[in-house]
Amino acid sequence: GNELLNAEVMEDGTVTWQTYKEYLGHFGGAFFWFMYIFGQVLFNVFDKFSQIWIGWYAAQGKEQSIAWHKAHIIRHEPTTMWFGVYMALVFTGCLVFYLREWMYAKGAVNPCRNLYKEELSCVLASPV
Repeated sequence: GNELLNAEVMEDGTVTWQTYKEYLGHFGGAFFWFMYIFGQVLFNVFDKFSQIWIGWYAAQGKEQSIAWHKAHIIRHEPTTMWFGVYMALVFTGCLVFYLREWMYAKGAVNPCRNLYKEELSCVLASPV
């Protein structure tokens, strides 16, 4: 009984990097963090390009518009095409955002669950 109490010692100061590393590793490891950052980048790409796309549409017919995109992209397509592409970009960006946040929420529960299981198995294995 005293061994269990003596093994746990209160420390003053900050949380060690090893503790952070172990906790963040329970999220899903390097693959999880790579996918999370990739999802953030992909969301920003869709978000910014949708704004650029609607800007190109708004700039149609203006003399101040940039010549290269006027010549290569704007060919007097109907408005439904412009807004269809815009809505596809916005919807895809929202889907990427939702999947990234769902993955993070699921990953945020894993460290708590895994650490709880480890601690519970130690408690249940200890002599009463």
